[in-house]
Amino acid sequence: MMKIYLKAIHPSVWWIVETGYTVKDTSSLTTKEEQNEHKNALAASAIHSALSPNERNKIYGLDSAKQMWDTLQLAHEGTPRLRKLKI
Repeated sequence: MMKIYLKAIHPSVWWIVETGYTVKDTSSLTTKEEQNEHKNALAASAIHSALSPNERNKIYGLDSAKQMWDTLQLAHEGTPRLRKLKI
């Protein structure tokens, strides 16, 4: 459901969560990097607001929406090897 919500905000917001991004020089951001920073903030805010206080503790201190997503995915689904074993 969160994936659908993030895509509804804008498909590029989901792309930021799915692929992540890097900023080379934070003191002089390019237009593209500023847009990616904004999309990351939108995604992080949406993820954060959808979580219970207990779940928020799992992502406390993370700034990247991708890191948040990956951390929550690992906590709930396990490692790729574990997911295969469950199947």
